[in-house]
Amino acid sequence: MKSLGFCLALAALASGCGSSDATTELPTDAAVDGDAPAAETGGAGGATPDSGKEGGKDSEPDAVPTDGPPAEASATCGAIDGFLPSWAVNATPSKEVYVSPSGDDNADGSQGKPLKTAKKAFSLLAAGVRLNFATGTYDCPGFVTELMAPTTSPAIVRAIDGPRSAKFDCANTSDFFFDHVSAIVLDGLEIFNASGHGILLDSGSGFPGGTLSSDFVLAHSYVHDTQLASIKCAQSQRIYVIGNEFARIGAGRQNVEMVACDMPVIVGNDAHDSDAFDEVKGGANGGIIALNHVHDMNAGGGGILVGGDCTGQQFLVDPNVDYEAKNLVVWGNVITGADSFAFRIVGCHDCLIANNTYWSPAPKAILRILHDAFASQGGTGCDIPLHNSNVRITNNLFAWPSTSIWVTASDEDPANIKFDHNLWFASGGDVTTLGGDIPFLGEATSLYNKDPKLVSPPGDVSLGPGSAALGAGISVPEVGGTMEGKCPKSPPDIGAY
Repeated sequence: MKSLGFCLALAALASGCGSSDATTELPTDAAVDGDAPAAETGGAGGATPDSGKEGGKDSEPDAVPTDGPPAEASATCGAIDGFLPSWAVNATPSKEVYVSPSGDDNADGSQGKPLKTAKKAFSLLAAGVRLNFATGTYDCPGFVTELMAPTTSPAIVRAIDGPRSAKFDCANTSDFFFDHVSAIVLDGLEIFNASGHGILLDSGSGFPGGTLSSDFVLAHSYVHDTQLASIKCAQSQRIYVIGNEFARIGAGRQNVEMVACDMPVIVGNDAHDSDAFDEVKGGANGGIIALNHVHDMNAGGGGILVGGDCTGQQFLVDPNVDYEAKNLVVWGNVITGADSFAFRIVGCHDCLIANNTYWSPAPKAILRILHDAFASQGGTGCDIPLHNSNVRITNNLFAWPSTSIWVTASDEDPANIKFDHNLWFASGGDVTTLGGDIPFLGEATSLYNKDPKLVSPPGDVSLGPGSAALGAGISVPEVGGTMEGKCPKSPPDIGAY
Protein backbone atom coordinates (compact mmCIF):
# COMPACT_ATOMS: atom_id res chain seq x y z
CA MET A 1 0.00 0.00 0.00
CA LYS A 2 1.47 3.34 -1.02
CA SER A 3 1.73 6.13 1.53
CA LEU A 4 2.28 9.77 0.69
CA GLY A 5 5.98 9.22 1.32
CA PHE A 6 6.20 6.62 -1.38
CA CYS A 7 4.20 8.84 -3.72
CA LEU A 8 6.65 11.65 -3.09
CA ALA A 9 9.50 9.42 -4.17
CA LEU A 10 7.68 8.29 -7.29
CA ALA A 11 6.15 11.58 -8.31
CA ALA A 12 8.62 12.14 -11.13
CA LEU A 13 7.51 8.85 -12.65
CA ALA A 14 3.85 9.89 -12.63
CA SER A 15 3.00 6.56 -11.08
CA GLY A 16 -0.52 7.22 -9.95
CA CYS A 17 0.39 9.73 -7.28
CA GLY A 18 -0.21 13.42 -7.54
CA SER A 19 -2.82 16.08 -7.29
CA SER A 20 -6.57 15.74 -7.22
CA ASP A 21 -6.79 13.90 -10.51
CA ALA A 22 -4.38 11.18 -9.42
CA THR A 23 -4.68 8.33 -6.95
CA THR A 24 -2.72 8.19 -3.71
CA GLU A 25 -3.75 5.15 -1.71
CA LEU A 26 -4.30 6.06 1.94
CA PRO A 27 -4.43 3.68 4.93
CA THR A 28 -7.13 3.76 7.03
CA ASP A 29 5.78 21.35 24.77
CA ALA A 30 4.07 22.66 26.65
CA ALA A 31 0.33 23.13 26.50
CA VAL A 32 -0.68 26.35 24.84
CA ASP A 33 -4.22 26.70 26.04
CA GLY A 34 -6.52 25.99 28.89
CA ASP A 35 -9.62 24.67 27.15
CA ALA A 36 -12.07 23.02 29.49
CA PRO A 37 -15.37 21.21 28.91
CA ALA A 38 -18.19 23.59 28.19
CA ALA A 39 -20.64 24.45 30.91
CA GLU A 40 -23.50 23.65 28.56
CA THR A 41 -24.68 20.11 29.35
CA GLY A 42 -22.74 17.43 27.55
CA GLY A 43 -20.63 19.91 25.60
CA ALA A 44 -17.00 19.62 24.64
CA GLY A 45 -14.60 22.47 24.09
CA GLY A 46 -13.76 25.43 26.26
CA ALA A 47 -16.31 27.42 28.16
CA THR A 48 -13.46 29.19 29.87
CA PRO A 49 -11.21 31.52 27.90
CA ASP A 50 -8.26 30.02 26.06
CA SER A 51 -4.92 30.84 27.59
CA GLY A 52 -1.47 30.53 26.14
CA LYS A 53 0.01 31.28 22.75
CA GLU A 54 -2.91 31.64 20.36
CA GLY A 55 -2.90 34.63 18.09
CA GLY A 56 -1.22 36.22 15.14
CA LYS A 57 -1.39 38.46 12.11
CA ASP A 58 -0.49 37.38 8.61
CA SER A 59 1.97 39.65 6.84
CA GLU A 60 1.47 38.17 3.38
CA PRO A 61 -2.28 37.98 2.69
CA ASP A 62 -1.88 38.85 -0.98
CA ALA A 63 -0.74 35.30 -1.76
CA VAL A 64 -3.33 33.57 0.42
CA PRO A 65 -7.04 33.06 -0.29
CA THR A 66 -9.18 34.32 2.56
CA ASP A 67 -12.44 32.50 1.93
CA GLY A 68 -13.09 28.80 1.66
CA PRO A 69 -10.63 25.94 1.63
CA PRO A 70 -7.36 25.89 -0.29
CA ALA A 71 -8.01 25.67 -4.02
CA GLU A 72 -6.61 22.13 -4.25
CA ALA A 73 -8.75 20.76 -1.41
CA SER A 74 -11.46 19.31 -3.62
CA ALA A 75 -11.32 15.57 -4.15
CA THR A 76 -13.11 13.92 -7.04
CA CYS A 77 -16.22 12.07 -5.80
CA GLY A 78 -14.95 11.87 -2.26
CA ALA A 79 -11.58 10.28 -3.01
CA ILE A 80 -9.41 11.23 -0.05
CA ASP A 81 -6.23 11.48 -2.12
CA GLY A 82 -7.57 14.57 -3.88
CA PHE A 83 -7.31 16.59 -0.69
CA LEU A 84 -3.53 16.27 -0.46
CA PRO A 85 -1.81 19.43 -1.70
CA SER A 86 0.15 18.93 -4.91
CA TRP A 87 3.22 20.64 -3.45
CA ALA A 88 3.50 17.78 -0.93
CA VAL A 89 2.69 14.93 -3.27
CA ASN A 90 5.03 16.11 -6.02
CA ALA A 91 7.96 17.19 -3.85
CA THR A 92 11.46 16.11 -4.86
CA PRO A 93 13.86 16.25 -1.89
CA SER A 94 17.28 17.78 -2.39
CA LYS A 95 18.73 15.77 0.49
CA GLU A 96 17.82 12.39 2.00
CA VAL A 97 18.65 11.52 5.61
CA TYR A 98 18.16 7.97 6.90
CA VAL A 99 17.49 6.92 10.49
CA SER A 100 17.41 3.48 12.09
CA PRO A 101 17.33 2.13 15.66
CA SER A 102 20.54 0.29 14.76
CA GLY A 103 22.20 3.44 13.40
CA ASP A 104 24.84 5.77 14.83
CA ASP A 105 24.45 9.50 15.40
CA ASN A 106 28.09 9.93 14.41
CA ALA A 107 27.34 8.46 10.98
CA ASP A 108 26.67 10.59 7.90
CA GLY A 109 22.95 9.73 7.65
CA SER A 110 23.27 8.05 4.29
CA GLN A 111 21.19 4.96 3.49
CA GLY A 112 24.13 2.69 4.30
CA LYS A 113 25.17 4.67 7.41
CA PRO A 114 21.95 5.83 9.07
CA LEU A 115 21.60 8.01 12.14
CA LYS A 116 20.15 6.55 15.33
CA THR A 117 17.97 9.12 17.11
CA ALA A 118 15.10 11.39 16.20
CA LYS A 119 16.82 14.25 18.03
CA LYS A 120 19.86 14.07 15.78
CA ALA A 121 17.79 13.60 12.62
CA PHE A 122 15.49 16.53 13.39
CA SER A 123 18.50 18.77 13.96
CA LEU A 124 19.12 18.34 10.21
CA LEU A 125 15.54 19.03 9.12
CA ALA A 126 15.48 21.94 6.67
CA ALA A 127 13.92 23.03 3.40
CA GLY A 128 14.33 20.26 0.84
CA VAL A 129 15.38 17.65 3.42
CA ARG A 130 13.51 14.36 3.84
CA LEU A 131 14.03 12.31 7.01
CA ASN A 132 13.46 8.60 6.35
CA PHE A 133 12.78 6.62 9.54
CA ALA A 134 13.17 2.85 9.31
CA THR A 135 10.98 0.42 11.25
CA GLY A 136 11.45 0.77 14.98
CA THR A 137 10.69 2.90 18.02
CA TYR A 138 12.28 6.32 18.65
CA ASP A 139 12.12 9.07 21.24
CA CYS A 140 10.09 12.12 20.25
CA PRO A 141 12.14 14.95 18.72
CA GLY A 142 10.82 17.90 20.70
CA PHE A 143 11.14 21.46 19.40
CA VAL A 144 11.45 22.58 15.77
CA THR A 145 11.49 26.35 15.26
CA GLU A 146 11.96 28.94 12.51
CA LEU A 147 11.83 26.46 9.65
CA MET A 148 10.02 28.53 7.02
CA ALA A 149 10.47 26.27 4.00
CA PRO A 150 8.81 27.17 0.68
CA THR A 151 6.24 24.78 -0.76
CA THR A 152 8.61 24.28 -3.69
CA SER A 153 11.07 22.68 -1.27
CA PRO A 154 9.21 21.26 1.75
CA ALA A 155 10.70 19.53 4.78
CA ILE A 156 9.45 15.94 5.01
CA VAL A 157 9.42 13.34 7.78
CA ARG A 158 8.24 9.87 6.80
CA ALA A 159 8.14 6.23 7.84
CA ILE A 160 10.12 4.73 4.98
CA ASP A 161 8.84 1.18 5.49
CA GLY A 162 5.19 2.17 5.36
CA PRO A 163 2.55 3.78 7.59
CA ARG A 164 3.05 3.29 11.33
CA SER A 165 6.31 1.38 10.93
CA ALA A 166 8.21 4.25 12.58
CA LYS A 167 6.93 4.73 16.12
CA PHE A 168 7.66 7.68 18.38
CA ASP A 169 7.20 7.10 22.10
CA CYS A 170 7.22 10.47 23.84
CA ALA A 171 7.37 8.71 27.25
CA ASN A 172 5.08 11.38 28.74
CA THR A 173 7.98 13.84 28.72
CA SER A 174 7.87 15.41 25.23
CA ASP A 175 5.89 15.79 22.02
CA PHE A 176 6.22 17.04 18.42
CA PHE A 177 6.33 20.86 18.65
CA PHE A 178 6.61 23.05 15.53
CA ASP A 179 7.03 26.77 16.13
CA HIS A 180 6.94 29.24 13.21
CA VAL A 181 7.29 26.79 10.34
CA SER A 182 5.95 26.26 6.84
CA ALA A 183 5.82 23.52 4.22
CA ILE A 184 6.19 20.60 6.63
CA VAL A 185 4.98 17.04 5.88
CA LEU A 186 4.61 14.29 8.49
CA ASP A 187 3.78 11.01 6.78
CA GLY A 188 2.91 7.62 8.22
CA LEU A 189 4.17 8.16 11.77
CA GLU A 190 2.85 6.63 14.98
CA ILE A 191 3.08 9.10 17.87
CA PHE A 192 2.03 8.24 21.41
CA ASN A 193 2.49 9.03 25.12
CA ALA A 194 2.92 12.76 24.46
CA SER A 195 3.18 14.95 27.55
CA GLY A 196 1.02 17.61 25.88
CA HIS A 197 -0.50 17.61 22.40
CA GLY A 198 0.74 14.83 20.16
CA ILE A 199 1.61 17.48 17.58
CA LEU A 200 1.62 21.19 18.33
CA LEU A 201 1.91 23.88 15.67
CA ASP A 202 2.00 27.61 16.37
CA SER A 203 3.39 30.77 14.80
CA GLY A 204 5.92 31.72 17.45
CA SER A 205 7.73 34.88 16.36
CA GLY A 206 5.15 35.30 13.59
CA PHE A 207 2.63 36.53 16.14
CA PRO A 208 1.75 39.27 16.27
CA GLY A 209 2.59 41.20 13.15
CA GLY A 210 4.66 38.63 11.30
CA THR A 211 4.24 35.71 8.95
CA LEU A 212 2.07 32.88 10.23
CA SER A 213 2.96 29.21 10.12
CA SER A 214 1.38 27.59 7.07
CA ASP A 215 1.16 24.60 4.74
CA PHE A 216 1.45 21.77 7.23
CA VAL A 217 0.49 18.18 6.37
CA LEU A 218 -0.20 15.31 8.74
CA ALA A 219 -1.08 12.24 6.68
CA HIS A 220 -1.86 8.57 7.38
CA SER A 221 -0.42 8.67 10.85
CA TYR A 222 -1.68 7.27 14.17
CA VAL A 223 -1.64 9.63 17.16
CA HIS A 224 -2.88 8.23 20.44
CA ASP A 225 -2.60 8.31 24.22
CA THR A 226 -1.79 12.00 24.53
CA GLN A 227 -2.25 14.25 27.55
CA LEU A 228 -3.99 16.94 25.46
CA ALA A 229 -5.18 16.95 21.82
CA SER A 230 -3.93 14.64 19.09
CA ILE A 231 -2.96 17.69 17.01
CA LYS A 232 -3.27 21.33 18.01
CA CYS A 233 -2.82 24.27 15.65
CA ALA A 234 -2.75 27.92 16.68
CA GLN A 235 -2.64 30.96 14.35
CA SER A 236 -1.71 29.20 11.16
CA GLN A 237 -3.02 28.67 7.65
CA ARG A 238 -3.68 25.75 5.32
CA ILE A 239 -3.32 22.80 7.67
CA TYR A 240 -4.03 19.40 6.09
CA VAL A 241 -5.04 16.55 8.40
CA ILE A 242 -5.66 13.66 6.02
CA GLY A 243 -6.25 9.93 6.53
CA ASN A 244 -5.09 9.59 10.14
CA GLU A 245 -6.29 7.68 13.19
CA PHE A 246 -6.73 9.42 16.54
CA ALA A 247 -7.53 7.86 19.91
CA ARG A 248 -7.34 8.32 23.67
CA ILE A 249 -6.67 11.98 24.30
CA GLY A 250 -6.84 14.19 27.37
CA ALA A 251 -10.19 14.59 29.12
CA GLY A 252 -12.26 17.44 27.71
CA ARG A 253 -10.04 17.79 24.63
CA GLN A 254 -10.67 17.25 20.95
CA ASN A 255 -8.60 15.10 18.60
CA VAL A 256 -8.07 17.98 16.15
CA GLU A 257 -7.96 21.47 17.66
CA MET A 258 -7.69 24.44 15.30
CA VAL A 259 -7.61 27.86 16.97
CA ALA A 260 -7.33 30.92 14.72
CA CYS A 261 -6.25 28.64 11.87
CA ASP A 262 -7.65 29.59 8.47
CA MET A 263 -8.52 27.04 5.79
CA PRO A 264 -7.95 23.73 7.59
CA VAL A 265 -8.62 20.56 5.58
CA ILE A 266 -9.64 17.75 7.95
CA VAL A 267 -10.54 14.77 5.80
CA GLY A 268 -10.71 10.99 5.92
CA ASN A 269 -9.69 10.51 9.54
CA ASP A 270 -10.78 7.83 12.00
CA ALA A 271 -11.35 8.97 15.60
CA HIS A 272 -12.48 6.98 18.61
CA ASP A 273 -12.19 6.70 22.40
CA SER A 274 -12.15 10.47 22.84
CA ASP A 275 -14.47 13.21 24.11
CA ALA A 276 -15.01 14.94 20.74
CA PHE A 277 -13.44 14.98 17.31
CA ASP A 278 -12.52 18.59 16.62
CA GLU A 279 -12.88 22.28 17.10
CA VAL A 280 -12.30 24.99 14.48
CA LYS A 281 -12.57 28.35 16.18
CA GLY A 282 -10.94 31.66 17.02
CA GLY A 283 -12.00 33.56 13.89
CA ALA A 284 -11.10 30.68 11.59
CA ASN A 285 -12.09 31.48 7.99
CA GLY A 286 -12.72 28.71 5.48
CA GLY A 287 -12.13 25.00 5.73
CA ILE A 288 -13.44 21.50 5.14
CA ILE A 289 -14.35 18.75 7.61
CA ALA A 290 -15.27 15.79 5.42
CA LEU A 291 -15.38 12.00 5.15
CA ASN A 292 -14.28 11.43 8.74
CA HIS A 293 -15.42 8.42 10.78
CA VAL A 294 -16.07 9.36 14.40
CA HIS A 295 -17.13 6.36 16.46
CA ASP A 296 -17.09 4.67 19.85
CA MET A 297 -16.45 7.88 21.72
CA ASN A 298 -16.03 8.10 25.48
CA ALA A 299 -19.06 7.99 27.74
CA GLY A 300 -20.67 11.41 27.46
CA GLY A 301 -18.56 12.20 24.42
CA GLY A 302 -19.75 13.90 21.26
CA GLY A 303 -19.13 14.06 17.55
CA ILE A 304 -18.08 17.07 15.46
CA LEU A 305 -17.83 20.70 16.58
CA VAL A 306 -18.65 23.34 13.99
CA GLY A 307 -17.03 26.38 15.54
CA GLY A 308 -15.93 26.41 19.17
CA ASP A 309 -16.06 28.16 22.51
CA CYS A 310 -14.76 31.28 24.21
CA THR A 311 -11.52 32.10 22.42
CA GLY A 312 -9.50 34.75 24.22
CA GLN A 313 -9.68 37.94 22.14
CA GLN A 314 -5.93 38.54 22.44
CA PHE A 315 -5.33 35.28 20.57
CA LEU A 316 -7.27 36.21 17.43
CA VAL A 317 -5.42 36.77 14.16
CA ASP A 318 -7.96 39.45 13.29
CA PRO A 319 -9.25 41.16 16.44
CA ASN A 320 -12.24 42.52 14.54
CA VAL A 321 -13.90 39.18 13.68
CA ASP A 322 -17.32 38.45 15.13
CA TYR A 323 -17.37 34.67 14.70
CA GLU A 324 -15.55 31.58 15.90
CA ALA A 325 -15.65 30.07 12.39
CA LYS A 326 -16.83 31.21 8.98
CA ASN A 327 -17.29 29.50 5.60
CA LEU A 328 -16.79 26.07 7.17
CA VAL A 329 -18.12 23.17 5.09
CA VAL A 330 -18.87 19.91 6.91
CA TRP A 331 -19.95 16.98 4.74
CA GLY A 332 -19.83 13.23 4.25
CA ASN A 333 -18.94 12.38 7.86
CA VAL A 334 -20.16 9.27 9.68
CA ILE A 335 -20.69 9.59 13.43
CA THR A 336 -21.69 6.58 15.56
CA GLY A 337 -21.51 6.02 19.28
CA ALA A 338 -21.26 9.70 20.23
CA ASP A 339 -24.12 10.19 22.66
CA SER A 340 -23.71 13.84 23.64
CA PHE A 341 -24.28 15.22 20.13
CA ALA A 342 -23.84 14.63 16.45
CA PHE A 343 -22.89 18.27 15.85
CA ARG A 344 -22.22 21.11 18.24
CA ILE A 345 -22.53 24.38 16.32
CA VAL A 346 -21.08 27.39 18.11
CA GLY A 347 -20.49 30.88 16.73
CA CYS A 348 -20.40 29.82 13.07
CA HIS A 349 -21.22 32.16 10.16
CA ASP A 350 -22.09 31.01 6.63
CA CYS A 351 -21.50 27.37 7.54
CA LEU A 352 -22.84 24.25 5.83
CA ILE A 353 -23.51 20.84 7.41
CA ALA A 354 -24.57 18.47 4.65
CA ASN A 355 -24.84 14.78 3.82
CA ASN A 356 -23.65 13.41 7.13
CA THR A 357 -24.90 10.24 8.87
CA TYR A 358 -25.41 9.94 12.63
CA TRP A 359 -26.46 6.94 14.69
CA SER A 360 -25.97 6.52 18.40
CA PRO A 361 -27.50 4.10 20.91
CA ALA A 362 -28.49 6.59 23.61
CA PRO A 363 -28.15 10.20 22.45
CA LYS A 364 -28.69 13.06 24.86
CA ALA A 365 -29.32 15.45 21.97
CA ILE A 366 -28.78 15.34 18.23
CA LEU A 367 -27.75 18.96 17.67
CA ARG A 368 -26.41 21.51 20.11
CA ILE A 369 -26.60 24.98 18.56
CA LEU A 370 -25.28 27.66 20.85
CA HIS A 371 -24.51 31.31 21.27
CA ASP A 372 -20.88 32.00 22.02
CA ALA A 373 -18.65 34.78 23.29
CA PHE A 374 -15.02 35.73 23.03
CA ALA A 375 -13.18 36.40 26.27
CA SER A 376 -11.87 39.95 26.53
CA GLN A 377 -8.27 40.37 27.63
CA GLY A 378 -8.26 41.02 31.34
CA GLY A 379 -11.94 40.17 31.60
CA THR A 380 -13.58 37.70 33.94
CA GLY A 381 -14.95 35.23 31.40
CA CYS A 382 -16.63 34.88 28.04
CA ASP A 383 -17.99 38.40 27.77
CA ILE A 384 -17.98 39.50 24.09
CA PRO A 385 -21.19 38.02 22.65
CA LEU A 386 -21.24 36.09 19.36
CA HIS A 387 -23.92 34.17 17.53
CA ASN A 388 -24.45 31.73 14.71
CA SER A 389 -25.47 33.18 11.36
CA ASN A 390 -26.66 31.61 8.11
CA VAL A 391 -26.07 27.99 9.13
CA ARG A 392 -27.59 25.48 6.73
CA ILE A 393 -28.25 21.89 7.83
CA THR A 394 -29.25 19.79 4.83
CA ASN A 395 -29.31 16.20 3.54
CA ASN A 396 -28.31 14.76 6.91
CA LEU A 397 -29.48 11.42 8.29
CA PHE A 398 -30.13 11.38 12.05
CA ALA A 399 -31.17 7.98 13.43
CA TRP A 400 -31.24 6.42 16.88
CA PRO A 401 -33.16 3.79 18.85
CA SER A 402 -36.42 4.96 20.34
CA THR A 403 -35.53 7.21 23.26
CA SER A 404 -37.11 10.35 24.62
CA ILE A 405 -34.61 13.13 23.96
CA TRP A 406 -34.51 16.87 23.42
CA VAL A 407 -33.46 16.82 19.77
CA THR A 408 -32.12 20.34 19.27
CA ALA A 409 -30.60 21.82 22.42
CA SER A 410 -30.07 25.50 21.73
CA ASP A 411 -30.08 29.08 22.93
CA GLU A 412 -29.78 30.42 19.36
CA ASP A 413 -32.28 32.49 17.38
CA PRO A 414 -34.04 29.99 15.06
CA ALA A 415 -33.83 32.55 12.24
CA ASN A 416 -30.08 31.93 12.05
CA ILE A 417 -30.49 28.21 11.29
CA LYS A 418 -32.02 26.63 8.19
CA PHE A 419 -33.07 22.97 7.97
CA ASP A 420 -33.95 21.19 4.74
CA HIS A 421 -33.98 17.67 3.30
CA ASN A 422 -32.94 15.91 6.51
CA LEU A 423 -34.17 12.50 7.68
CA TRP A 424 -35.07 12.06 11.36
CA PHE A 425 -35.78 8.52 12.59
CA ALA A 426 -36.12 6.97 16.05
CA SER A 427 -36.65 3.27 15.51
CA GLY A 428 -39.88 2.11 17.12
CA GLY A 429 -40.75 5.61 18.25
CA ASP A 430 -42.36 8.76 16.91
CA VAL A 431 -39.95 11.59 16.18
CA THR A 432 -42.80 14.06 15.90
CA THR A 433 -43.50 13.75 19.62
CA LEU A 434 -40.00 14.92 20.52
CA GLY A 435 -39.09 18.50 21.27
CA GLY A 436 -36.28 20.92 20.65
CA ASP A 437 -35.27 24.52 21.32
CA ILE A 438 -35.03 25.17 17.59
CA PRO A 439 -37.96 23.81 15.55
CA PHE A 440 -36.93 20.87 13.40
CA LEU A 441 -40.36 19.35 12.82
CA GLY A 442 -42.75 20.17 10.01
CA GLU A 443 -40.12 21.18 7.48
CA ALA A 444 -41.73 20.28 4.16
CA THR A 445 -38.67 18.79 2.43
CA SER A 446 -37.52 16.66 5.38
CA LEU A 447 -38.53 13.11 6.30
CA TYR A 448 -39.87 12.06 9.69
CA ASN A 449 -40.42 8.49 10.89
CA LYS A 450 -39.26 7.14 7.52
CA ASP A 451 -37.01 4.12 7.93
CA PRO A 452 -33.53 4.65 6.43
CA LYS A 453 -32.95 0.89 6.70
CA LEU A 454 -29.38 1.17 7.82
CA VAL A 455 -27.60 -2.08 7.08
CA SER A 456 -26.27 -2.99 10.53
CA PRO A 457 -25.71 -0.09 12.94
CA PRO A 458 -23.43 0.89 14.47
CA GLY A 459 -20.90 -1.06 12.43
CA ASP A 460 -22.48 -0.42 9.04
CA VAL A 461 -24.74 2.60 8.66
CA SER A 462 -24.89 2.58 4.89
CA LEU A 463 -28.32 2.49 3.26
CA GLY A 464 -30.02 -0.83 2.66
CA PRO A 465 -32.53 -1.67 -0.10
CA GLY A 466 -35.73 0.30 0.20
CA SER A 467 -34.22 3.01 2.37
CA ALA A 468 -36.31 6.16 2.58
CA ALA A 469 -33.09 8.15 2.21
CA LEU A 470 -32.37 6.90 -1.30
CA GLY A 471 -32.69 9.77 -3.78
CA ALA A 472 -34.41 11.95 -1.18
CA GLY A 473 -31.81 14.71 -0.97
CA ILE A 474 -31.09 17.88 -2.86
CA SER A 475 -27.92 18.61 -4.82
CA VAL A 476 -25.37 20.59 -2.81
CA PRO A 477 -22.40 21.76 -4.92
CA GLU A 478 -20.02 21.86 -1.97
CA VAL A 479 -20.46 18.12 -1.33
CA GLY A 480 -17.72 16.39 -3.31
CA GLY A 481 -18.77 12.75 -2.96
CA THR A 482 -19.79 9.96 -0.62
CA MET A 483 -18.09 8.04 2.15
CA GLU A 484 -17.73 5.21 -0.36
CA GLY A 485 -15.84 7.44 -2.79
CA LYS A 486 -18.70 7.68 -5.25
CA CYS A 487 -20.06 10.73 -7.03
CA PRO A 488 -23.36 12.01 -5.61
CA LYS A 489 -26.42 10.92 -7.55
CA SER A 490 -28.95 13.38 -8.89
CA PRO A 491 -30.92 13.77 -6.75
CA PRO A 492 -28.50 12.54 -4.07
CA ASP A 493 -29.24 10.24 -1.20
CA ILE A 494 -29.64 11.67 2.27
CA GLY A 495 -26.65 10.93 4.47
CA ALA A 496 -22.97 10.24 3.91
CA TYR A 497 -23.33 7.19 1.65
